[in-house]
Amino acid sequence: GNRSHDRLVKLDALRETLTYHGWKEDWNNAEFKHVSYEKGYDFERIVLGMKRKQALYIGDRTHEDVQFLDSLSLTYPGWKDDVRKAIDSHQRGFEIEYDRQCISERQRMFEGDRSH
Repeated sequence: GNRSHDRLVKLDALRETLTYHGWKEDWNNAEFKHVSYEKGYDFERIVLGMKRKQALYIGDRTHEDVQFLDSLSLTYPGWKDDVRKAIDSHQRGFEIEYDRQCISERQRMFEGDRSH
């Protein structure tokens, strides 16, 4: 079929760069949502998420959100789950400012700092 639509051209170019586990499913899902005109579908966020998954898969941790999470010395109970959830949101193309604030606040409180 005709793949000249901007989104399909972008997906086709992206396909050549993806190697992470599950990329085919993500790519097929993005293509399906485009051709089915699914309401509420944020194409750019989905593409951004796939790019972020690929970056992490190849060891590229240069995104500011990932670097922030990597820079933390966390010890509070549940911190691993919080970081995992933040990375998952990041990989789905979402901004994680709220996660960053919550994680920092939880660590601060755990250390006994009640000054906020």
